[in-house]
Amino acid sequence: MIRDRVVGRQYIDHELRAGAGRCMTVSLKGSNGATYFNLLPPASHDAAMAIGEQIGNRFDGPLPDDGV
Repeated sequence: MIRDRVVGRQYIDHELRAGAGRCMTVSLKGSNGATYFNLLPPASHDAAMAIGEQIGNRFDGPLPDDGV
């Protein structure tokens, strides 16, 4: 489990190694309506597989590829 805190206009990148097909859950609780996360697959620099703003800041699902 990773827990962290974002303050102001700050952003934080977390990288982790995971295998294809493994289930991942990501959730974000913000104190205002403008705090979101993006979940990027391995080797992607800007193409998110989940955009918190569009999915209610929660993702539950399998990962598409092995990697970091």
